[in-house]
Amino acid sequence: MNASNSHPDFEFSTSEGHQLTRSVLRPLLPYDPHDDQLEDVCKMADGIDLMALTRTGLGKTGYFTMHMLFLIALSKDPSIVASFKLKRKVPTNPAMVIVFPTNGVEEEMVRKYNNSAFSLLTLFKGA
Repeated sequence: MNASNSHPDFEFSTSEGHQLTRSVLRPLLPYDPHDDQLEDVCKMADGIDLMALTRTGLGKTGYFTMHMLFLIALSKDPSIVASFKLKRKVPTNPAMVIVFPTNGVEEEMVRKYNNSAFSLLTLFKGA
């Protein structure tokens, strides 16, 4: 049996995957990720699409922030997951498109995140 076929694909949406993801994210965040956010970040890492619909202030921004931080960390240090057979290849240069409902939210996110591990580019500016 081929060694690459002897182990099932690693899934981030498992307790082992959650532990790995939390260990990567925790040093990058000013807080410990909430379990529900961590579960959804792990699902995205497994290739499952996520749509989060909640009221303001319940952590939607955390989903894309943590997902991008996680992908950036994995792309910069592939050894983190080198011993696992992943379902999906880690992108070399992770990128994401986010559609904000208003220019105000867009401008707030740009101010908040352009000094972090990733930067935002706005396509539309207010008059």
